Amino acid sequence: MKLITVMIPTRKRVGKLIATLDQLTASATSRSYEIVVRIDEDDHETIAAIQKIESHPFTEARIGPRFGYARLDSCYFAGMEDRARTEWVWVGGDDMLVYGDWITELRKVPNTGFIVQPEISKLRTSVYPRAVGQAFPIFPRFCWKQFAKEFPRPFDSVGSELLIANGWKTWFLEGVTMWHDREPDEVIAEHRKM
Repeated sequence: MKLITVMIPTRKRVGKLIATLDQLTASATSRSYEIVVRIDEDDHETIAAIQKIESHPFTEARIGPRFGYARLDSCYFAGMEDRARTEWVWVGGDDMLVYGDWITELRKVPNTGFIVQPEISKLRTSVYPRAVGQAFPIFPRFCWKQFAKEFPRPFDSVGSELLIANGWKTWFLEGVTMWHDREPDEVIAEHRKM
């Protein structure tokens, strides 16, 4: 069985998605992962790139209805988590770049009681060492269900707060950096209208 499912919803950002997949698979030191890319059925640009997407090791593209950004957690991430068959899940994004041996470090984490973050989080040009509640958390599949009825939105902050309020701690993956290569807010606002 694989260790972790990386869940990546995407929409009309093929270049960023490929860069994410390139870096994620290049930094993987074992085959103990799977990547699920969720594509909206009306996103013809990304659907046309499925062969390139799935050329990355252990990567599967899934096409489904468009729910929109407001339902990112409740429909996209929760749906991917439901279909995952791994111990851990990773709330990923098509604009995240991962550096460091994340698989070896994740194997050190107990499978309960910890939400996982990188040693270093970056947002655009800002750097946050050992920061709680950052984008792209890793957590045991369905761990939140013992404390909430619905997938927490957004999971990076609300999910982290929920788990910590119930005695969980943050485990930092030593030597791992996750860079949220996020576009300017005005570009993101326009992208969400697509």
